[in-house]
Amino acid sequence: MPKAIYTENLTKVYRSGFRLQKVKAVENLNLEVEAQEIYGFLGPNGAGKTTTIKILVGLAQPTSGKAVVLGRPAGDLGTKKLIGFLPESPYFYEYLNAVEYLTFCAQLSGIEQNRIKKQVEKMLALVRLDKFAHMPIRGYSRGMLQRLGIAQALIGDPELVILDEPMGGLDPIGRREFRDIILALKAQGKTVFFSTHILADVELICSRVGIILNGRLINSGRLDEILLSEIEGFELIVKGLDRKMVKVIERFASKVISSAENETYLEVTDEAGVERVLAIVREVGGKLISLQPKKKTLEDHFIDQIAKERLKAI
Repeated sequence: MPKAIYTENLTKVYRSGFRLQKVKAVENLNLEVEAQEIYGFLGPNGAGKTTTIKILVGLAQPTSGKAVVLGRPAGDLGTKKLIGFLPESPYFYEYLNAVEYLTFCAQLSGIEQNRIKKQVEKMLALVRLDKFAHMPIRGYSRGMLQRLGIAQALIGDPELVILDEPMGGLDPIGRREFRDIILALKAQGKTVFFSTHILADVELICSRVGIILNGRLINSGRLDEILLSEIEGFELIVKGLDRKMVKVIERFASKVISSAENETYLEVTDEAGVERVLAIVREVGGKLISLQPKKKTLEDHFIDQIAKERLKAI
């Protein structure tokens, strides 16, 4: 099965300012997105995410290198029919209502006329806008507009869905519904590629991620592989220790919190410390309630990676 997205040394150079100085928005980007996976594309503002996405959907041409989407060169007309796209700042015809707008999008997508009404109703129900179907778009909130944008991206039943900051403007309920939609798309065998700043959501639904900074991909891989190696210590909850034993254990723990229920929460930095703590607990007849590794979150990893790259540039 061909890769859904493949780029090789992809570079995009713009000219900016009064002197038309060259600015590399994307530099030698080598990106691989497998078919039927959810891929999170991460990076700070100005990192090159939107430029990359514009190239993939054919809205911008690369300066050098190549981009292949669904086995064809990016921008191929036949391939565009298989892509659903939500830009970071979508434009809507505000004098239309949602039914009229999605009907127009469905016609552009080439959906048969006798299927359009049913598909529009399906999309409105999916993004929870069915109650506002005949309300003029100009009266929509930002979150409602974002839902409508997601609906238009999915209206043509695409094989590949590319979303640029799709969670902007969504409240926590809307973000959860969006995650459910994305997971449902994967279950249907579709590929989802999206950029976002909300890293907690990426950690919940993405199988792989790529981190881009200054137009260059600085890290890419499976989330479980990236985060598994970054264990910061261990968290334990034990029961049945008196104050004297808690004082003894404090020598091996970086953090100790005792509760009124005679439970003690401990943070230990290494396995040797864990063994010492468990030996003491067994010796005094205490009980281990839980033991789990304390791992970095995706947000921790992201911030560390960005900080390391910026230090290299100094």
